[in-house]
Amino acid sequence: MTILMVMAFAVGTASAAPTAKVTAYTATCPGCSGVTRDGTPAESHRRILAADPRHYPMGTRVELTFPDGDVAVYTVHDTGASVRGPNRFDMLVRTDRFAREWGVQHLTFRVVEWGDR
Repeated sequence: MTILMVMAFAVGTASAAPTAKVTAYTATCPGCSGVTRDGTPAESHRRILAADPRHYPMGTRVELTFPDGDVAVYTVHDTGASVRGPNRFDMLVRTDRFAREWGVQHLTFRVVEWGDR
């Protein structure tokens, strides 16, 4: 009986996955060069994230859970002036239209693998 109570308590206290404010950008945005901060070609099929390098070093792999339940792993290859703090990402997408339609969303995430520190 004691074991069951301990297990129930442990499950009940599990912390929720963190959420991040996620915006979208394209390689053709004003001031964009088509190459990320670490030199990776800015191509949307590469699943690139911009993040604050003080919290997520280049190469960090982050799993994002989208509103429809889809899950995808993105890699931090970029930074941005408005991407500051541990709960902020900017996702590279293919078109300006999609970036505008995406707007600002809050997604749950987890770090799959840390990049070089």
